[in-house]
Amino acid sequence: MAQINVKLRIVGLYFHENVKITDKPGLTVRDVLDKYISEHSDLSVAGGLEYIRFPFEKNGRDFVKTFNYNFGGTYNYEGDGTLVVATNPELPTPTAPDGISLGKQEREEGIYTLSEDFEDEFTSPATKAVGLVWQYYVTDKDHKPKSKTPVNRGFLPFGTNPAPVLYDLVEGDTITWRLVAIARGPNYKR
Repeated sequence: MAQINVKLRIVGLYFHENVKITDKPGLTVRDVLDKYISEHSDLSVAGGLEYIRFPFEKNGRDFVKTFNYNFGGTYNYEGDGTLVVATNPELPTPTAPDGISLGKQEREEGIYTLSEDFEDEFTSPATKAVGLVWQYYVTDKDHKPKSKTPVNRGFLPFGTNPAPVLYDLVEGDTITWRLVAIARGPNYKR
């Protein structure tokens, strides 16, 4: 089977890399993550990455809880191996049309960690009003969204691409992980 290139981003950890992976029907976000990690699993080396799953399975599916990444001090701005130092101008340029995302700030080399803060069980009622949750998005080479919340409004685990396939990962796609704050209940009651 043919090889394809998929960009993988983890916002907040300064991670943006190109992953070359064998194309196959039903290729998943987890397949791409696991491929990168199979080649960069040593966290003592710059570029090392790992994820930790929740210690439980919900309906036989799994979810990411934590990402750990050894940031080497330069940011792969386009995910193509072109490293951008943080001291470049923040204003857009022909080579960085959106500006430098590190905000002209140097970041220290080392292991960076971001984690969900939900309990290890989803309780009802919620024990805290706001929680941090990992979400991923898949966009095509023109930055158009491909993955969306399924019609049933359920969670789509990162190792799932059920039949009929919701989207195909193809050459030039980008997977972006973001840790977002979700209100699980009212912050104040009347």
